[in-house]
Amino acid sequence: ALGMGKEAEDALLKIEWMLKSPLEEGPIASSSLDVACYNSILHGYCKASKREDMHSAVKLFQAMKTETPIEINTGSSFFVIPPMPDIISYASLLNCYGKLGMASEAEKLINSMMSVGTTTRKPLETDPPEPTIACYISTMQAFENSFDRDAPARALALLQRLESIGQDSENKRDKRSRRSNRMPNRIIYNYALRCMSKHGRGEEAEKILNMFNKAHPNCNGPDIYAYALALRAWERVGKINPKMAAERAEKLFIEMKNLSSEGYLPPLELSSYNTLLGIFARAGLAYKAECLLHELEVSKSSEWNQVESFRAPEPNQMSYNLVIKAISRSNEKNSVTVERAWNILYRLGYPKKGDTSRTPMQLSIDTLNSMLKLLSKRGLAAEAESLLNAMDDFIVEGRLKRNIAALLSSYEATLEALGRCKTIDAAKRAEELVTRMEVVGELGGEFQPSLLAYNTLLNCYANAGMAGKSEALLERINQMHEAGRISSPPDIVSFGSTIKAIANSGKSQENAVARAEALAKSVGHGNEVIYALRLKLLAKWGLGEEAERLLAKMKEEYGSGNLKNGPSVVHYTCVL
Repeated sequence: ALGMGKEAEDALLKIEWMLKSPLEEGPIASSSLDVACYNSILHGYCKASKREDMHSAVKLFQAMKTETPIEINTGSSFFVIPPMPDIISYASLLNCYGKLGMASEAEKLINSMMSVGTTTRKPLETDPPEPTIACYISTMQAFENSFDRDAPARALALLQRLESIGQDSENKRDKRSRRSNRMPNRIIYNYALRCMSKHGRGEEAEKILNMFNKAHPNCNGPDIYAYALALRAWERVGKINPKMAAERAEKLFIEMKNLSSEGYLPPLELSSYNTLLGIFARAGLAYKAECLLHELEVSKSSEWNQVESFRAPEPNQMSYNLVIKAISRSNEKNSVTVERAWNILYRLGYPKKGDTSRTPMQLSIDTLNSMLKLLSKRGLAAEAESLLNAMDDFIVEGRLKRNIAALLSSYEATLEALGRCKTIDAAKRAEELVTRMEVVGELGGEFQPSLLAYNTLLNCYANAGMAGKSEALLERINQMHEAGRISSPPDIVSFGSTIKAIANSGKSQENAVARAEALAKSVGHGNEVIYALRLKLLAKWGLGEEAERLLAKMKEEYGSGNLKNGPSVVHYTCVL
């Protein structure tokens, strides 16, 4: 029971030796223990959930299935023939496969069990037992935890096969014996939906919901958990096709609300609202996200909401956070967009300009970081700096809970805003902010500037054409990495920003080209971004022949497989 399968098997073999009949003089004897003892060993290996234990479980199961003698190491050659496996043995092995995501092995085993009932011949003693509900659940779990791309399709195929077999068995039985262990029940449908949710298969999840409804009509169909799984499946689809996922998820959510209002489902939980808000945020659908938040806020204060059966959930920090993210990712560029995000913060207690009261805030650093990222995307550096300073004050006053990892993201977002800012002093302000981070770290503030922070500062230097400072900082990053002060060495972005700084600086033609070439060699491998920046530098000086030679070198590296991508429109335009 503690997952000590190896120790359990050793104990079992010792017991087999002690129980050996004195009348058995041969080297091979039948087991003195029943199959339940052997199932305990399989259960022990399954509880451990490790690959090496899995191999031991399969080896023992195969020995039981084929009645292969197992050697007992007692100093003399003695073998014991294990008992044949029963349904518990098969279920235990399938449970092992399910936990480790071994979909192919689970599928093969469940198919062998399912095929027995479909034949017309008389069952043999060596035939596997018919699968139970637990066997199907473990197989669905194997598909859920599998890394195979086609695992969701195979899970759906198994469910369809189960429905087909179950329908055939219903047609052949009378009404009193309709319940068959092959007919998919609610748990199997839910496990199939879990598989689709984890793999991000929205289409298949909705198909399973329809199958669920048809198989269990008259209000016995999918519950709120099943619909929530389908909604989460669309959430993962949103990483690939956010607009389509948002459209389909919204339709499903409206269906859930309708079923809830008709009494077929309980009131929707906040997690379902937040899932849809997350899908809207990924697609940048700010208006839809704000409407959904408004619905939560209005229902919170409405008289209709006082009725228990229609009570809507109250929005939490995550809800507001996701709406600000949706605004940040939207394509709206006007100032009103940012003002709408500020209004959300004001509703949560963020003080307006000139407000000196210390009223409690319902804000977290994560929500404020979403606002900082919005300001960063719009290049509103002054507002971002003001918000960051306010956050530091709130932490000192105890109005905002300190979170080191989230606070580091706050500084990085502010630096990014400075990187997009077009003011003359942006580089100086970014430099001061990084120095502030370094001082906080040296004074025991538990965080140091990350490589992302330094790269953003390098970008500010590049925009200002501060080549000397860029090269000095690049060298310092390398030294800090060697000293163990930062985890990562300078990357492509670091070198690229430095080359960009050289291109924008007032260095002489010969000096600039030589420095850029030296930096490109320091990278150690080809990269299309580095090539683009070097070509832009050559374009600045009108060095057409050198640009053509560099383009030819890039084509050669791409042809030999040293470059992931070949020349693009950007590279050819530079040469032109």
